[in-house]
Amino acid sequence: MVVASVLVIFIKLADVIFGNKVSFLGATLSIGKPEIIYQGILLFLAYSVWRFYQYFSTDNAYGALRNQYLQHMKGRTSIKIVQLIYKPRKLQGLSGEYFYKELTRVGLFTYSVEAVISGEYDPVKGEVVENKFLANISTVKLEAYRLLAVIVFIFRGRILTDYFVPYLVLAYAVLLQYV
Repeated sequence: MVVASVLVIFIKLADVIFGNKVSFLGATLSIGKPEIIYQGILLFLAYSVWRFYQYFSTDNAYGALRNQYLQHMKGRTSIKIVQLIYKPRKLQGLSGEYFYKELTRVGLFTYSVEAVISGEYDPVKGEVVENKFLANISTVKLEAYRLLAVIVFIFRGRILTDYFVPYLVLAYAVLLQYV
């Protein structure tokens, strides 16, 4: 119904005249006001953007996408931080558990992190003694890994086609319009 209505409006506004020749490839027509085509495309683009926004805002898709992104990055980044702390030092805890906290940037190319390894059981205290130390890890390695994790996140499933491509195409169309 919307397509038929738009076609009728376009035919009237653009002064479309249908010819009397019909062939296997179609009918002839002439457009009296071809500038209407460009304006129609811009209106269609605006309508599509509005519908795209409505579609994704009603089902809370952006909130779900943000939560998926944060969980993905937290999981991937935590694993990489543990690898950057413990692997070069060839350290292993008795339980196989590794902990870190307070990741802080101390320079342009360095993060400092407080790391913990579960140590040996102390019979006097009646608990496992934790070995704490400060470790410096490379900002470049961590940020390169985060960039890779973002790229992996974008290309999985429908995220690229349903979220990013429509906005990139819109941005490119607007850029072409005004540049």
